[in-house]
Amino acid sequence: MVKQQIKKIMNVSDLLPVINLPWEGTEQVEVYVFPLNKKDNNTNEEENISDIERIERIQGALSKYANPDLIPLEKDAWAKHCEEKYGNVGH
Repeated sequence: MVKQQIKKIMNVSDLLPVINLPWEGTEQVEVYVFPLNKKDNNTNEEENISDIERIERIQGALSKYANPDLIPLEKDAWAKHCEEKYGNVGH
């Protein structure tokens, strides 16, 4: 079966109830619609997770690099870096 696409010029105001767009309701946009292939949709789990789940996974993946002894030093790390690189400029 050949996948068919639909192309249509629409007013943003017609789309606003369905999708959040950054344009005013009087502007026109070109909309393309493609059928979703169920097989393709289920092959990539990463596309189906929420942003919060994605962040939690990243945090979990990076936790093995954490050094709890260095956490108190993070507060002043940027200021110390700038002072070491450029000297005490502000004082």
